[in-house]
Amino acid sequence: MKTATKIWRALGALALVVLLLAGVGFYLYGPILTAKLTGSARFFGTDTPKRYAETVLQLTDLGVYADSPAHSEARAAALDASASASSREELYPLLDTAVDAAGGKHSILLRPGEDVQEDEGTGSASTVGVELDGGVAVATVPAVSRHDDGQRYADTLGEGLAATRDAGACGAIVDLRGNTGGNMYPMLAGVSPLLPDGPAFYFQFALGDMAVEVDGNTVSPPVWR
Repeated sequence: MKTATKIWRALGALALVVLLLAGVGFYLYGPILTAKLTGSARFFGTDTPKRYAETVLQLTDLGVYADSPAHSEARAAALDASASASSREELYPLLDTAVDAAGGKHSILLRPGEDVQEDEGTGSASTVGVELDGGVAVATVPAVSRHDDGQRYADTLGEGLAATRDAGACGAIVDLRGNTGGNMYPMLAGVSPLLPDGPAFYFQFALGDMAVEVDGNTVSPPVWR
């Protein structure tokens, strides 16, 4: 009986240690992990301007230009200011500079409750399509927002290209004149009948490259290479 009691006490102590270590881990690494997984940092415990700045700056260290002098200077300035800042708002201009220096024009620091500013147009899925013109398939690939029906967009292009191919098309033109950007995945999946299987492009990070691959009519999420 005494042996069993000792075992239970030991297990209880071990469980307590595991919980404490987990709590420390969530406190230290929770913001970084949640930011990477969800795009929004979740803070466990005290959320101070300094801790917020440190989290943002750790993320900028992953930027493709993180080793540039501009990023080093901007990072140091933001970190120095965070020691005496009384609010996040005071640090936003400095953090914006660090984010831009680390990631370039496609990097942005969103404020709480703010969404990405998109200049992608609306209803683009209704104008997407493929026509056969003199034996050539003309695929109109307009902008598509992440709020649009991406699956319908991709299916319209893919099925249209397949139909014109079966109708005897000898070539294809991809018309991007109305494409101002947006969600690249429906675009890529839609024109996948024209692309070979394999890596279509890479995202570049300080830690390495992530490949986006075409496999048949599907597009895989980014994977480290």
